[in-house]
Amino acid sequence: MLLCFCLIPCYMLTCIYSYLYTQVCDRYSLTVIARDSGSPPRSAVLIVDVVVTDVNDHRPVLDRQVYNAEITENVDPSTYNLALVTVRATDADLGSNGQVRYRLSSRSDAQFGHLFGVDAATGAVKLLQPVDYEALPRGGLVVLEVVAHDQTNWSPATATVRIRVRDVNDNAPVISVQSRTSDEDIFHVVENCANGTPVAHVTVSDADTGDGGLVDCRLMHRNGVCIGSESHVLATNT
Repeated sequence: MLLCFCLIPCYMLTCIYSYLYTQVCDRYSLTVIARDSGSPPRSAVLIVDVVVTDVNDHRPVLDRQVYNAEITENVDPSTYNLALVTVRATDADLGSNGQVRYRLSSRSDAQFGHLFGVDAATGAVKLLQPVDYEALPRGGLVVLEVVAHDQTNWSPATATVRIRVRDVNDNAPVISVQSRTSDEDIFHVVENCANGTPVAHVTVSDADTGDGGLVDCRLMHRNGVCIGSESHVLATNT
């Protein structure tokens, strides 16, 4: 880079031909020589130090845009030590202008700030409390936006942290039985009714996923009833 200082006619020191960057050189030492026209000529020498002051003209740069992690629901945060992942960014500015800080975006903080946090100084993404898989959106996938910014919050950079939560079989099946004639727990059927007469409708659900959410429904004691193909309790002649 061509750099040149010069004295303009009013004896003002100025810089021409190039911009100054603290990241290239933050201090210059110049020698100013003044010489008269007498005989013999006399001269004086002055050393001038030029210090280049940094301005905040660089934005943080992430080492990558997307980070991935995986956790298991209901697990204590201490299981994952200090961090799930660590978001890292650098800033080419000097001093406080180059100090990068980290935070969750406003949207991520509103959605998941009670579950996950970010260390402002290191960018470490931490689990704050056990996570319930069934309470999460989109099949247990948490998407966080981590913002890296400098002291003035000028032109921040945003990283995406994708945390996949593994489901465990922590929910028992829920059974609901509804009578065709009433909502009581005791159901009535007319004697000598035809074989296959519906008595009640049974609904079974399980909030878990995969095999943990597959339910097999059966009667422990038949006593003249059976479960039909559409989860109806039917009267039988047996």
